[in-house]
Amino acid sequence: MRRPPLPARRPWPILAAWAVAVAILALLGSGIAARLAPTSLLVPGTPSARAHAMLERQFGNQVVVTVLLEGPPRALDRQGRRLAAALAGERAVRVMSPWQPGSGELAVLRPRPGAALLVVSFQRSEAAAMSEVVPAAKRIVAAQVRGPVHAYVGGVAAIAVALQENALAATRHAELLVAPILIIVLLLVFRSPPAAAIPLLMGAATVLAGRGLLLLSTYLMPINAIAVAIASMMGLALGVDYALLMVSRFRQERAAGADSEEAIATAARAAGRTIVVAGATLALVMVSAAFVAPGDLLSSVAAGVVVSTLLSVLLAVSLLPALLAILAPGLERWHLPGSGRRSRLLNLAGAAIARPWIAIPAIVIPMLAIAAPAGALRIGPPDPHQLPPSDPTRQGFEALRQAIGPGWAAPIAVIATAKQGPISAPGRLAAISRWQDRLARDPDVAAVIGPSALSRAEAPLDKARRAYRQAPARLTRARHDLTALGSGLARASQGVERLWAGLGEGAGGAERIAAATREAHAGAERLGSGLGRASDGAGRLSGGISRTAHGQRRLLAGQRRLSRGAQRLAAGLRRLDRELRSSLGEVRALSARLARWSAWLRELRVPTELAGARLESGIAALDQMTVGREDPRYAQLEAALREAAALVGLPGGPPAAGDGAALPSGVAISVAGALADLEERTADSLDRMRALPERVEQLSAAVKKLRRGGGRLAAGARAGRRGGAAISAALRRLRGGSRRLATGLAEAQAPEARLTTGLGAITAGADHLSAGLREGRGETGKLIDGLRRPQGPLHHYGLVLHSYQRDYQEFRERSPGAIDSGYLLLTALDGTVPGVREEASQLVNLDRGGRAVRMLVVPRSGPSSDATRHLGERLQRRLPVLARASGTEVAIGEGAQSLADYTNA
Repeated sequence: MRRPPLPARRPWPILAAWAVAVAILALLGSGIAARLAPTSLLVPGTPSARAHAMLERQFGNQVVVTVLLEGPPRALDRQGRRLAAALAGERAVRVMSPWQPGSGELAVLRPRPGAALLVVSFQRSEAAAMSEVVPAAKRIVAAQVRGPVHAYVGGVAAIAVALQENALAATRHAELLVAPILIIVLLLVFRSPPAAAIPLLMGAATVLAGRGLLLLSTYLMPINAIAVAIASMMGLALGVDYALLMVSRFRQERAAGADSEEAIATAARAAGRTIVVAGATLALVMVSAAFVAPGDLLSSVAAGVVVSTLLSVLLAVSLLPALLAILAPGLERWHLPGSGRRSRLLNLAGAAIARPWIAIPAIVIPMLAIAAPAGALRIGPPDPHQLPPSDPTRQGFEALRQAIGPGWAAPIAVIATAKQGPISAPGRLAAISRWQDRLARDPDVAAVIGPSALSRAEAPLDKARRAYRQAPARLTRARHDLTALGSGLARASQGVERLWAGLGEGAGGAERIAAATREAHAGAERLGSGLGRASDGAGRLSGGISRTAHGQRRLLAGQRRLSRGAQRLAAGLRRLDRELRSSLGEVRALSARLARWSAWLRELRVPTELAGARLESGIAALDQMTVGREDPRYAQLEAALREAAALVGLPGGPPAAGDGAALPSGVAISVAGALADLEERTADSLDRMRALPERVEQLSAAVKKLRRGGGRLAAGARAGRRGGAAISAALRRLRGGSRRLATGLAEAQAPEARLTTGLGAITAGADHLSAGLREGRGETGKLIDGLRRPQGPLHHYGLVLHSYQRDYQEFRERSPGAIDSGYLLLTALDGTVPGVREEASQLVNLDRGGRAVRMLVVPRSGPSSDATRHLGERLQRRLPVLARASGTEVAIGEGAQSLADYTNA
């Protein structure tokens, strides 16, 4: 009797040990999704592998993710800028977006107002794509983007993550689906639940423990989701298969009459040897395939298969005998009906095994027929179309294809590394830019993002180099100018001090101007009033001048008459002179007669006085008469006497009016008075007559003078006529001028009003000027202080310029060719504004010496299309041209090129 193996002799410790191990490994395996690596398509020796190595060496590990935004333009701009800033704010993340400053080439990322693409580079390893990069990108996008804007996270990494997540989900679904089917099949085969439970437990243990072992394997090599799926399928298949084989042999031995221990020993020896050989063979084949097959994809799958195979073998030779030993007494319990049919199936299987040359062809030929369609199976790299249509990554790829083009999902990278010196050496970037421009004209190329924009910086750098060479002369001029500036500041300070004093005087003058302007304003108002009065006076003057002209005309006529009268006067004076001369003798004769008349009058006076005395005595006697008064003749006598007395000049005077007597007309009132008066007048006339000849002579002399004056008067009258004519003309002109004066005065009243208003404004302006000048005086004081303060710093700047000259000379001696090298451009790029540096650092490895540059070539077709594959082939043929022209080592890879190389390997 054969002895059973150790697990059958000590089943419970073995079972407990495996239960603990499977539980631990299953617990570890639950977190395998976080440790899975993305599917690597790199095939050693291919252009993609060389390009990946160069990129990793020059730019570091990078995982590229694309984010497509679609929505209303304004909301898209607002949220897109915010998203780009949030992504750029993450550690070791670089973003290319259409909102970067100066992003001329990146305009292709905004194909239309309602769509924009962000290309995000995470400085992480590919292994971190599933666990860090894509989840972080999705988390940031979800936090920053809201409706109505829609965001789609894509790119090779996102597609790989989606494929792995779908593969894991499909594996879980398959495991859940296969479990009830497997239970039914096992029950049909074994017709006993305990017997059917052993293969089921073995398969479950293999799958659960295999997950834990695969997780531990991730610390040694990259394991992807495909390896997990295949390991699960192989673990379940091998675990069930090996258990089915051993349980079936055990039941055969029991049916042949062997006891449990002997049946276990026989089954373990016979089936165990088969299991070990089959498992070892499968593991060896998978390891050999992993070494032969290109890339890491089959290596990961082989690792999963090897882990599942070895684990299933180990469980079959250790745990399975222990389970058989424990469950052997009740293995056939709860037996299902149909054992006869089962016996016939087992008998048929036994007969087939007894005749292998018949059984093998009968089995192999149908299997080959079933496998024949696999020859037409097209094996290719992972593709977004392998995802279900409802998957967000698949939807994002379709949206990207429609919005901007399918090539953006997997752009091709061209990397050029300088063999010597920096990539920015003179002429090198220009050659690369020319090659990029030619490539952009390829019909299968949608866009090229490369360093052509950087080559345009050479012109400013050449200008900077020229400025560097001119620096000594400029520094010397600067020191001279600094000295001149110091002296100029001193003079300016003095001038400002004078300005300060002048502003004070100006402020006082402005105040005086304001006061004078106020007076002028009052005078302007008076002027306006005076102009009104002057206008009225000018009207009156015009009327007066008109009247004066009319009088002048009459004066001129009078002057004409005066001239004629003067002429007649002259003629009359001549006649008067002749008459005066002829009447001088008559005057002398008349004077003699007057002398005789005067003597006669004196003689006549005495009788008159005597007649008067007698009349007086007669009147007195008459008055004394008493008789005869009643006689009418008495009254007549008295009247006659009185009248005679009056004529003689008696005191009684002339008769009363009532007496009825009156003197004849022309008779003197008193003869005596008349004689006296006549005597007096005669004497007076005599006196005058005596003087008359002298006066006549004087008159004659005066007449001569009058004659001369008359001549002058005639000449003057003639001159007056001429003057009058001139005055008339002048008056006419004056009348026209007076009219114009009236019009001008009327017109002057409006400017006077404006003058008044202007003077008021000038007054206000003068006040404002005064205030401004005083304020300027205060500011000028500050300026004086400010002009004095730079004197010290100017001296310091002079010392600094001197040190610059010394440093410049030292730099030229130590690094004579530095300014002409390409490092100047790298320094400029490294020190530029963050946005521009961010864009440049994705094209030039600024952080790793600046020896390499890369271009992103976006195909016009999809990553797996024939046009994209042909584009990659043309690029490889053009690479030597770029290498020779730029003196660089070039390679092509990443994206669609990696897919093509993987397909061609």
